[in-house]
Amino acid sequence: VEGVDYVFHTASPFFFKFNDPVKDLVEPAVNGTLNVLKSVEKSGKVKRVVLTSSVAAVLPVDVDESRLYSGDDWSDVSSYEKLAYKYSKTKAEQAAWEFQKGKSWELVVLNPTFIIGPPHYKRADAESIRTIKSWLDGDYKDKPIPPTRLGLIDVRDVAYCHIEAAFREHAKGRYTICTPASVPFFEIVEILAKHPEFSRYPLPKSQESPLQTRYQIDSSRAIKDLGFARSPYDKAVIDMATQLVKLGIVKKID
Repeated sequence: VEGVDYVFHTASPFFFKFNDPVKDLVEPAVNGTLNVLKSVEKSGKVKRVVLTSSVAAVLPVDVDESRLYSGDDWSDVSSYEKLAYKYSKTKAEQAAWEFQKGKSWELVVLNPTFIIGPPHYKRADAESIRTIKSWLDGDYKDKPIPPTRLGLIDVRDVAYCHIEAAFREHAKGRYTICTPASVPFFEIVEILAKHPEFSRYPLPKSQESPLQTRYQIDSSRAIKDLGFARSPYDKAVIDMATQLVKLGIVKKID
């Protein structure tokens, strides 16, 4: 990072399925974050680091549906055994804040939810791409999708918030960016099913129940400090599916 004023650390493993939670998720998240920050400190010239964390580092293990969660909250996850991704993101962000103490450079953290929207590249290993692709490919045409309920955010909104978090002088602390509440994944399926192009695809027809507990996220600080304007997630879903077909990640059905 020699000669760099601003650093964006956006990469951290996110998989619904993995072999070894420590080697596949926890160690890469924590060590990867610290390696970047050590390089930042060594350079002596960086002004600010923008770190992509997750609402996984905000929400508790047992979510209270009536509460509004924000960057003032921290996950209480204590083990990687059942919630490896939540544990990895929490530990990585905590390690970042601990390392930043007493340093001359600033740290600003974004805590998004499940990121959707059009990809730029043909890589299909992002979890959101795998998920939408599996639905369009018919992997769940004869069985219900898992009972997942997550907050959603357009990747373009995430990119915008990263830039604003870097260059707005008053930006500081943690920013949760998300739909106001978590969304059942079958709502995404229904958006695709109602679209004339994607209604022809072998989409899932149901979702397992009971659904995961609904949660609410407060994005008011990001709206105020960063100018975050939440894009409609139905547009992000259609734009994403369209791009997956365009890039050849999903086969076009005429």
